[in-house]
Amino acid sequence: YRHLEEVIEKLKTAGFMFYIDDFGTGYSNIHALFSLGADVIKIDKSVLWGAGQSELGMALLKSTISMVKNMQKKTLTEGVETEEHIETLKSLGCDYLQGYYFSKPVPEKDFLKIISSHS
Repeated sequence: YRHLEEVIEKLKTAGFMFYIDDFGTGYSNIHALFSLGADVIKIDKSVLWGAGQSELGMALLKSTISMVKNMQKKTLTEGVETEEHIETLKSLGCDYLQGYYFSKPVPEKDFLKIISSHS
């Protein structure tokens, strides 16, 4: 992690931002949150979906967002597919939302057409 921290710091001074992806599963862990200079923590969709299935799942989502905010980082939650997801995440103070509710993945050329038509 020490070498990675140094590289990230150099890139951040050059204007890059860093996201930790899929927090809550796999290799994203609390050590990475504290030691790496990530700007945004991307919460895995399984954490969001679990919140709709049990009180324990909701407690995990709430505590994850709260912890990240207390670390002065931004939160992005993936897997947003319903109005209920949006309302839940808004009420918890999530900074950014991502998911099929807004758009399914589109090829780059189609994306460029979409954003140029809204400029």
